[in-house]
Amino acid sequence: ESAIPSVFPPFADEGRMDIFASMHTAKDVGGDFYDFFFSGPGRLTFLVADVSGKGVPAALFMMRAMATIKGIAQAGVPLDEVASRANDSLGRDNDASMFVTAWIGEIDLSNGVVTYVNAGHNPPILVRGAPGAPGPRFVRERSGIMLGAMPGMKYRLHRLRLDPGDMIYLYTDGLTEQPDGKGELFGEERLVYSMEALLSSGVTPVDGGSSPLLAALFAAAVAHGAGTEQADDCTQMIIRFNGNRRTMGFKAMQGGIAAASGWLDGVLREFGAEGLGASLHVILDEICSNIVRHSGASGFDICAERLHDPDGVRLTFGDDGIAYDPLSHVDPDTTLGADKRPIGGLGIMMVKRMATSVAYRRDRGRNLFAVTVAARS
Repeated sequence: ESAIPSVFPPFADEGRMDIFASMHTAKDVGGDFYDFFFSGPGRLTFLVADVSGKGVPAALFMMRAMATIKGIAQAGVPLDEVASRANDSLGRDNDASMFVTAWIGEIDLSNGVVTYVNAGHNPPILVRGAPGAPGPRFVRERSGIMLGAMPGMKYRLHRLRLDPGDMIYLYTDGLTEQPDGKGELFGEERLVYSMEALLSSGVTPVDGGSSPLLAALFAAAVAHGAGTEQADDCTQMIIRFNGNRRTMGFKAMQGGIAAASGWLDGVLREFGAEGLGASLHVILDEICSNIVRHSGASGFDICAERLHDPDGVRLTFGDDGIAYDPLSHVDPDTTLGADKRPIGGLGIMMVKRMATSVAYRRDRGRNLFAVTVAARS
């Protein structure tokens, strides 16, 4: 356990992604491992692996495999070459005929492109973060042979692109092959069903230095076992691509509005979008003031996203207050005198006129109001 990363979040100044991993060994000494490290500017390599066998021999082979993969990957070679070289290295002097399955990925944090190699490992699960996107699904492809099993093998390089909010979930077969008292395995289908149910109920993938989602999935496998001894090591990892997306929560009070305004200044500097600040601050003040005064919410959060099409910034305001669609309010007739107009509505009308687009939805007991402001050409 001391050989694998254990401090989360691991990179305090890196907001473009979140990562968390956990390992529950079946015996005193485990053969699973995970790792992640920067393999170049803005490129993070991450992997989960499972060594054949149990006990001290497996642990020793695990240490060798971990050091071998990391040493080759940090030399900057493509991942298919990393797998080929690691396979040849681990196959030498391997009198015990041990091998390791591994899923190795590298994410370019500038654009969310993930290149990866699967060396006989379980297929990962892809979770799209966009509203209305399909549920979790397995990423299946033609897998290469396990590392160390046969020298001279070549591996196929695959690619996928993550949008901000998308996640990849990696695991070892100790999770899916956990049996219950009748020998029925937890299985892939139950894993996906559990993940979708947990995410739909609001369980968060990564929360600072913990992952409620990974903890809940392991608990689901344990509950399926119904007291049956843990059959194998259970290792999990989740990596979420944030891209140019930042989220922060605030108290539903006047001080929270001031804190949100200061936070927005910092985000706009980071995004290089200070020119949109005047409009976005007016919008923030109007929306947040309505939440504080009228919603009865316990708090609110704001998600800021840097957009490229259109070139601008989107702010999504979320709160757990009473259901209210601000777009359902009829705009006041500004041609009438103030004494003849119904009270209210001017603020939302101003927001709509300043924004490029606005959208509202009610999701799992929360109001979500998205406002996009694009740069003027």
